[in-house]
Amino acid sequence: MISAAEQHELGCPLPASVVERTESIRRRVAMFISAGTVKTHLAHVYVKLHVANRTELTAALARRSR
Repeated sequence: MISAAEQHELGCPLPASVVERTESIRRRVAMFISAGTVKTHLAHVYVKLHVANRTELTAALARRSR
């Protein structure tokens, strides 16, 4: 996660979407997989759950957790 110190250096808190994207990139680098591989796996998850994008995926997962 982007630390408070890193956000302070930038002069303001970052929007959650920017923090999430940065974390996604850091995880990929740490696991040595390409962005294309992540996109392919996400596409397969979307098909299996009958969703079209990350927003719909989040809503579907929220419905399942109720």
